Amino acid sequence: MTESTDERAELIAEFPELAGRPCQICVAGWAEPSIKSPPADWMPPVPDPQDCEVTHRDDPRVFALARAMATEMQQPEPTDAQVWYFLEDADEVVDDFDPAPETWVVEKLPDGKDSFGEVDAWLRINGVDYVALAGEKCRGQLVTAEDWRSWHDDELDDEDEGDDEDE
Repeated sequence: MTESTDERAELIAEFPELAGRPCQICVAGWAEPSIKSPPADWMPPVPDPQDCEVTHRDDPRVFALARAMATEMQQPEPTDAQVWYFLEDADEVVDDFDPAPETWVVEKLPDGKDSFGEVDAWLRINGVDYVALAGEKCRGQLVTAEDWRSWHDDELDDEDEGDDEDE
């Protein structure tokens, strides 16, 4: 929850980079009710500037990629709250693209082979395949499919050999 006005002014005086925080996307994400029918007197919490700071960079590339991800995974015109859901993932992978593309192209792919139960979704970002790893009690991680496969090379090779025997 946001501090008093005096505490916020002191915080910004000490850390001027937090002046634009929390960002509009984080405010929208926090304001989204976590229950279908919130009580009539429900007031959404307002995130602290630090909440925004620790989850993503204030970088236009991050916001643009998060919006492209929400457009593909949620709906064609995503709300800011839907974009918020993808901010950490976008921040995690945006540096994989240097220089950043002018346009982010995100495609949800059909589920691939995952006998490990680790993958929530398969997607392609500007031609690079990624897997969204399932999180236990917190968000998962977005990694390239190539990296994920390299972690399981031996197991995947054994599965492929078993597939050949079935043919």
